[in-house]
Amino acid sequence: IIPESGEAGKALKELYDVEKTAENIGHVIDVTAESSKAGNAIAHETNNFVKLNRVDDVIGETLEGASKNAGNITSKFGVTVDEALVLVDKLLEQGYKEVGKAGSGVFEKQVGNQTYRFRIDNSSLAGNHASNVPHVYVEILDEARNILVNNHIPLVE
Repeated sequence: IIPESGEAGKALKELYDVEKTAENIGHVIDVTAESSKAGNAIAHETNNFVKLNRVDDVIGETLEGASKNAGNITSKFGVTVDEALVLVDKLLEQGYKEVGKAGSGVFEKQVGNQTYRFRIDNSSLAGNHASNVPHVYVEILDEARNILVNNHIPLVE
């Protein structure tokens, strides 16, 4: 029986619904195994287990792009607005700060000799420039503040 109310109930219901979809069974197994390592996964701020795979995929492709000095790329993975919030939280963790003017939508954290940056601005959210779809950015800069990778991540519903 799946509880009808509360975040844990929603997470369980979504997990149950996803398990019924054959193409997603592998993702559920992967995420569930990962969640068991992390401990109490239901207490996580996210209310959808499957989104963790997409968030991890975006972070992975961004890190790979930085290692190859890829410059501008467009993510192979679209994320929802909720997933974008999980993405910034997971990538930057605690201790990040907004840079520039208040409300700039540019958030950074120093990680070793690199700067990790998450950007969200009105023009990007409206899809008013390349990639011409609503999107957010994850960037990684080197110690001289040169952009190693600028990942445009499409927003999906």
